[in-house]
Amino acid sequence: MDVKIAPDWKELLAPEFEKPYFAQLTEFVRQEYASRRIFPRGSNIFRAF
Repeated sequence: MDVKIAPDWKELLAPEFEKPYFAQLTEFVRQEYASRRIFPRGSNIFRAF
């Protein structure tokens, strides 16, 4: 999965992004964004990293 975060964080978290729970979480979040008004915007979810 391609997550847009700083390279240092991406390297540390890359194994988590490949796990089944992360795919499930990503799908849930996509469904929520599709059916509701959600903040922050999708492009800003990982901005803190």
